[in-house]
Amino acid sequence: MRAIVILPVHLGSTRLPRKFLQEINGVPLFWRAFKEAERVFPCPVMLAAPLSERDQWLAAARDCDLEPEQCFVFTSEGLRNGTERCADAATILEGPVPGNSWLGQPPYEVVVNCQADMPYLRPEFIRVFERLADPRIEMATLAGDWGDRRNDGPHVVKVIGEEEKDFTRRDVDEAAVHIGIYAYKRDALRRYAATQPADRELGEGLEQLRCPDAGIRIGVTYLTHAVKAIDVPGDLLHAGL
Repeated sequence: MRAIVILPVHLGSTRLPRKFLQEINGVPLFWRAFKEAERVFPCPVMLAAPLSERDQWLAAARDCDLEPEQCFVFTSEGLRNGTERCADAATILEGPVPGNSWLGQPPYEVVVNCQADMPYLRPEFIRVFERLADPRIEMATLAGDWGDRRNDGPHVVKVIGEEEKDFTRRDVDEAAVHIGIYAYKRDALRRYAATQPADRELGEGLEQLRCPDAGIRIGVTYLTHAVKAIDVPGDLLHAGL
């Protein structure tokens, strides 16, 4: 299975300005998330940022001793969420890219959108690929138990439902905590990017709610533990522990 993991980043976060450049134990969040993804996933890992922010991200990468040309792809303007950014990045990476032997090859079979606001990933997150073995499933994701996140309010995305999975920020009973990693079969990701967002996606601010409108069936693998993402300034206080 030809897969790639893409971490979408940008400077325009509303709840926590310049979130991905915030430091945890002396290193920026985007660097930590990138290194964690490289550790967990046995496939290429790239960061995707808007083209208009290219200079800032090149400087940030060099400050972390990263080779920007080897870890960043710069995407189109006007993309509405991280999944659209991943779709655009995958299309760019599938074209000829000088100096990268694993790029410019036949299209990827699976593109993973790994949200770059998780400073710690667990090895079992590799299980995100499991449900894609079912030919009916075109996007696979993860969920875990609440841990210490019960009081985090709307920042915690919940997974509900049995056969047909649903996601919400509302307070609901009998829900698991969503983990922000999405593995898309390539054709499904193309359909996602070609589908306009509906009211519910826009109202909840949850990109995965577009999947049913694009005819994409979701599979969820349930794990024992979720992880805490960086959503608001208070999350930084405990992230280095």
